[in-house]
Amino acid sequence: MAFARDVFTATASQTDFTISFPYLSEDDVFVFVDGVAQTEGSSSDYTFSDATTIQFTAGLTEGDVVVLQRKTSQSSRLTNYTAGALTEADLDNDSLQAFYMAQEAVDVANTAMILGSDNQWDGQSLRITAVATPTASTDAVTKAYADAIAILSGNVPTPDDPGDDGKALVAGSATFDWEVVLTDVVDDVTPQLGGDLDVNSQSIVSVSNGNIPLTPHGTGEVRPGKTNFQDADVLRANLLDTSYDVNDIGDTSGADFAVNYTLGHVVTATISTDGVTITFTNWPAGYGAVVLFLTDGGSQTITWPVAVSNDPTGLTSSGVDKLLIESPDSGTTFYVTVLGRNI
Repeated sequence: MAFARDVFTATASQTDFTISFPYLSEDDVFVFVDGVAQTEGSSSDYTFSDATTIQFTAGLTEGDVVVLQRKTSQSSRLTNYTAGALTEADLDNDSLQAFYMAQEAVDVANTAMILGSDNQWDGQSLRITAVATPTASTDAVTKAYADAIAILSGNVPTPDDPGDDGKALVAGSATFDWEVVLTDVVDDVTPQLGGDLDVNSQSIVSVSNGNIPLTPHGTGEVRPGKTNFQDADVLRANLLDTSYDVNDIGDTSGADFAVNYTLGHVVTATISTDGVTITFTNWPAGYGAVVLFLTDGGSQTITWPVAVSNDPTGLTSSGVDKLLIESPDSGTTFYVTVLGRNI
C-alpha cells in the first residue's frame, strides 16, 4: 500500500477523485492522466473541490489512468527555528515535512523496478515507457521497433493443412504462404541457373556408365569455349567450321627453331640465312600431327631430328612448301611428308 499515491481507472465522464493521503500544501499534490501532468485552475484541468477531492473540469474517458501523488517540497524547510517560544504547529510542520518525504521515498522505492528474489528485474506486470530506440544487441526493444520488424498478425498462415507438411514459409509481396522448398536438386524437374556455374575445381560426372548429353534447344549451339581434349577420346566427331591455332615463327634469320605441338597444329616459318636445325617438342601421347608451311626451305641446309625416318628433299628455294609432320608413337618416330611444293 502506497503512503502518498492514489491510482484510479476512470469510468466514462468521471470527474471527482478522492485524495486518501494528508498533505501540507495543495502545491504538493500532483495529478497525472495516462502519464501526462495536469494543471490546477478553474480554467485548466482540475481544481480542489475540497481538501480531499480533485475535480476535473471535463469528464474523463473510460479507462483513463489517474494518479494523485504527493511530492513534499525538498528544496526548502517549512519551519525556520528562531529564538523564542516554539509552537505546536511549528513542531508539527517540521516533523511532518520530514515524515512525508520519508513516506514518498518509500513509495518511489516500492513502485520502482527492483531486483526480485530470483535476482532478475521485476517489472511488476506493468509496461515500461519512454524507452529509447535500441542500438546494441542487448538493448531493450520498444514496441515501435518490434512492430517495424515483426511479421504482422494475419499475414502468416497456420500450417494446419496436412498438405503443408514439408513446406517452408515464403514471403510474397504483402503476405506469407507455405510453399514447397527443394532440399535436393534432384527434386527440381525444371532447374535453371541464375548465374554462372562454378564447379570449384570439381568435375561433372555420371554414374552407372551414363552419358552426359548437352542438348541445345532448336537452332541453339553448344559453345564450350577453349576446350582441351588432350589424352581424351573423341568418338565419331563431325567437325564443322573448324579453326586451328597458328604458331607463326616468322623469319628464323639462321636461328634453330622448334615445332612445339602445344603452341599450334599449324606452323609457319621462313628460312632466310644460314642452315638451321628443326626440332619437335611437346608431342602428345599416341598420334600427333602438325602442318608446317615453310618458306624458302630449299635455300639453306635443314637438319631434321634423328627421329625423322624420311628426310624430305627438293624443297623450294624461293617459295612456300606445305609439309605434314606426323608421329604415330608419341614422338618416338616422325614422318615428314611434302603435301605441296611451291604452293
